[in-house]
Amino acid sequence: MTRRMPMLVTMLCGLGLACAAPSTTESRAASSTAAVQEFYDGLAGQWTGSYSLWLHAGSEAQVSETIAKGRSAPGAADAWLDYSWSWKGAQQAGTFFLRGSGMGTTSSWTDSWHMADEPMECESELLDDGRRLVLLGSYPVGPGQPDWGWRTEFTLVGPDELLMEAYNISPDGHEELAVRAEWNR
Repeated sequence: MTRRMPMLVTMLCGLGLACAAPSTTESRAASSTAAVQEFYDGLAGQWTGSYSLWLHAGSEAQVSETIAKGRSAPGAADAWLDYSWSWKGAQQAGTFFLRGSGMGTTSSWTDSWHMADEPMECESELLDDGRRLVLLGSYPVGPGQPDWGWRTEFTLVGPDELLMEAYNISPDGHEELAVRAEWNR
């Protein structure tokens, strides 16, 4: 991940997710810690819905049923979201492990189809009054090639509605929607 940090910091700054001076007030840290825990708690439970995958811009979405199970560790600022979907009839599965408190969190993402070789480590930030968690990572595409970015956004639309959208980000900053999962509890 260290070789990816300059690109990641540049991408975070460009997306407005970093580069701001950190707050030093204890009350802001305490309230943001509570907001992160509240978001994690909001992921808990059984979810069902649809999973759409676009291989490239202009392609037709491949849609499958999806289920997810979220759980959080109260007081530990940890949460997991395990999910499954299918690609051409083959079952796929993934896990988001979210960890952290305060304004920024870290996460790790694995998926049998997207990230089968190694987990993607991401920096994260809670936005929109604690309703949206944005994760930003990167992945290699080949020797001598610059890494591509990957942004995943989780939005608690309502108490029983969760939206996940993921975007591929080319080295020049062009973004394309790659995944959209709509879950209901």
